[in-house]
Amino acid sequence: MKKFLSVALKFQWKTILIIFALIIVQTLFQMEIIDLFSKALSGVKNKNIDLLIKSDYIC
Repeated sequence: MKKFLSVALKFQWKTILIIFALIIVQTLFQMEIIDLFSKALSGVKNKNIDLLIKSDYIC
């Protein structure tokens, strides 16, 4: 089994490393996108709260 794996992965190890690197980069980008959306959503919530407070003062 060990000999089979060493022969089978002899030419594949670079591809495996590239795939793992791309997975890590993709995960980092996904975390950044989630962070940006959460900041945008909190900004929208703050605007809505400000509008509600202003509308209470007008009435």
